[in-house]
Amino acid sequence: MCLDQGNCHYFLRDAGDGECRGYLGNVEAGECASPYANSSYYDLYQINYEPTPAPGVEGPGVNGIAVLLNARTWCNADAAEISYNAGATEQDCADDCNRNEGCEFFHFDPNDGQCLASYTSGPNCPEGTNPSTWYDFYAANGGQGTGPGVGAGRGLTMLGDGLECGPRGAHFGNVARDAPEACAEKCEAQPGCSYFLYDPNDGECFQIDTSDDTCAGSLSDSYYYDFWGI
Repeated sequence: MCLDQGNCHYFLRDAGDGECRGYLGNVEAGECASPYANSSYYDLYQINYEPTPAPGVEGPGVNGIAVLLNARTWCNADAAEISYNAGATEQDCADDCNRNEGCEFFHFDPNDGQCLASYTSGPNCPEGTNPSTWYDFYAANGGQGTGPGVGAGRGLTMLGDGLECGPRGAHFGNVARDAPEACAEKCEAQPGCSYFLYDPNDGECFQIDTSDDTCAGSLSDSYYYDFWGI
């Protein structure tokens, strides 16, 4: 429902009664000030969709962009150097981040090209921030995956139309709607991922921990998901 609004990036949901409240009006990443306020009812979610590909680029997520969250700011979460190349741009750092498993945010020094993964839990850095003389704080926002590419091996194959397999593994968030290849790219970038569930209505994408195309004979009907293999 949030995605259908066109300008909704965040929403609150009450798990007790299902109430859903979206933040509309082009509220961008990083504008929710840290720390969060405690709530007895609501959980806060971010829509984790991929940017629209550039003209001539096939598939969402291939042309992910660096999104500046805070200039001259250091996020106090754990960090690790990814690359250190003079002349590199923030987009180079975003691509390097997305080639490293678990990297969604990064620090970049535009003076010398140093690129560090920031393992924060959110775009507003709930761990706290400090002013920085050198670094800017970014979200990687998709970027270039590390998988061998959709079509490798047997290729992308629907194994169950309206069928669900379990148990679920990594949650890849919401990629493009009606584009299972976008979910396949996420799966290929996850070590050991050969199967996934995909909801074509909202793009939600899950890794599935199974070893065969039949889900060990335990496929079940689903109103939302289709079962895929690569």
